[in-house]
Amino acid sequence: MTDGRPLDGVKIVDLTHVLAGPYCTYILALLGANVIKIENVDSGDVVRQAGPRRDLNEIGMGSHYQAQGGDKRCIAVDIASDGGKAVLARLIATADVFIENLRPGATSGHGFDPATLRARHPRLICARVSGFGADQPRRAYDNVVQAASGIVASTGPEGGPAVKAGPAVVDYATGLTAALARRLRSWRCASRR
Repeated sequence: MTDGRPLDGVKIVDLTHVLAGPYCTYILALLGANVIKIENVDSGDVVRQAGPRRDLNEIGMGSHYQAQGGDKRCIAVDIASDGGKAVLARLIATADVFIENLRPGATSGHGFDPATLRARHPRLICARVSGFGADQPRRAYDNVVQAASGIVASTGPEGGPAVKAGPAVVDYATGLTAALARRLRSWRCASRR
């Protein structure tokens, strides 16, 4: 049974962490997609321990995690192990979309790069959320991109020191852009159901 949201029936395997990627998949979940979030076996998503309330951070339910974890189902998988690779492969085999934002090359070494996945599953939509490009060695967090783009230099008092914008504006803009980069009709047409 569906509730009429635009992405009802679309299954997304979410191998993202921190802010931009999880915000992207959160938006897609709100639009009705069935999002299965894959987390690190040892610690889960790092933002489970991020937010102003120490009590929530200590139990892995930090406010940053809660803010973008809604409408998702989460499982812990060690994608470096043979068993974890098999679990991820089974999930992807039944998915419409695979989204990741790990460090450059992290999925390629395990056979989950876009070229390999598209060869196995021609209808699968693969999306990578990266700051400097999926093949660049540099990692990009919000503060790094704010500095590289000039946001930091243009923020703060006139004549004073450069200041990072308070919220993670680049990460959230990136997540929103990634979620809506394809027309919703295209996402819906990708569904195998």
